Amino acid sequence: MRESYNLTHFISADWSKDAKKRSVHVTDIHERHIHHPQCDDWTLEKLLGLARELGQGTVLLGMDVAIGLPLSFWRALPESGRRPTSFVDWLEDLDPESDFFAPVGSVSEWSVSRPFFRVPKGTGALTAFEEKLHGGFYREVDERWNAKSPFLVSGIPGVVGWSTLKLWQELARLLPAEGRDFAVWPFEGEDLGELLHGRRIVLAETYPALAYGVALADKLPARRVLLTKTKEAKRREALEGVAAASCVKRGGVDLGPLGPAQANDDAFDSHMTAAAVLRCILEDCALAAPDVDPIAEGAMLLAGSVDLNPSGVKRRLTVGGPAQSTDETTSKQQLLSRISIDANICFGKPCIRGHRIWVSLVLDLLAGGWTMQELLEQYPSIEEQDVLACLAYGAEMSRERYVDVPLDESA
Repeated sequence: MRESYNLTHFISADWSKDAKKRSVHVTDIHERHIHHPQCDDWTLEKLLGLARELGQGTVLLGMDVAIGLPLSFWRALPESGRRPTSFVDWLEDLDPESDFFAPVGSVSEWSVSRPFFRVPKGTGALTAFEEKLHGGFYREVDERWNAKSPFLVSGIPGVVGWSTLKLWQELARLLPAEGRDFAVWPFEGEDLGELLHGRRIVLAETYPALAYGVALADKLPARRVLLTKTKEAKRREALEGVAAASCVKRGGVDLGPLGPAQANDDAFDSHMTAAAVLRCILEDCALAAPDVDPIAEGAMLLAGSVDLNPSGVKRRLTVGGPAQSTDETTSKQQLLSRISIDANICFGKPCIRGHRIWVSLVLDLLAGGWTMQELLEQYPSIEEQDVLACLAYGAEMSRERYVDVPLDESA
């Protein structure tokens, strides 16, 4: 077990706008046991109270919420007045009752003083908002793991804006308190191990998509796993996989009741994250990646135990392959025109044009058994032709011949 973390408990919280839908799992590190405490309306203050009740050891509190600002937003903050030294320092100065926490519904209303926004229906609506902030609304860690923007509250499936807004609002109330007994990683200590040695409670960001891979992998570092967690059968299959894993049996881990996580996707996320963090600690694997940003963007727990495989896809492949007819080539080129590569978006990875949806993500989902209908329901802003374009790109990249995809000239 990794003693450098000096950790006795891990609390995994899946957050949402509605307090009644929030889910919490607690891991006793030394007992290797996970349980699911009940509460009708979890708040950050109640979570901190729970952490204080867990004895004299150190508690790591992981929350499925963005804890950090896009660097583009940080750079756009007004120069007048006192310049904050970090995200936490900036949040301390915010009035939790101000309009900052009132989402806007139109591009004309958006500003750095009111950054949370709803995306209205219509083609190009999200792009119009993104053009308001040079560099976009995503942190580097969001783009790396294909997470949503912290500021987006509705209009696209899987958004985290409301839960982020609610947590930041609570933090803005609690951070200025004199003698507070919790710290926020990595802004109040870049080294997680050192911070856990120095503070009673440490708050950190989690991301369920990372937890799936760590909890289910045969060995660490894990590869990222894509799950359709909205389907109970898929949740059951994943939980059974964790329960049967050699690391669970070998380590004498008691996962606790699986019923709540089987029945509810919020409980599923908090349970999987609890299991993943426990595994990392028992197998002496890193919870944190080395490239954290202690000033603005922050970091995600478990990123140190997941292999992103960032080599990417090369734009040009050589040697000749089988010839294609003119009609086939024209049709293929029309599809490929829906794919774009921009060095400033998603690390230059091929994406569906006008979206931050990686070609590799679409191909991974299709390989994982997703149907066309499921993809279009999950990503309603794209069309069937966009999915076919991803398939076309994958097919071309597997051929032994030149493949050209136009770079965005607007960047």
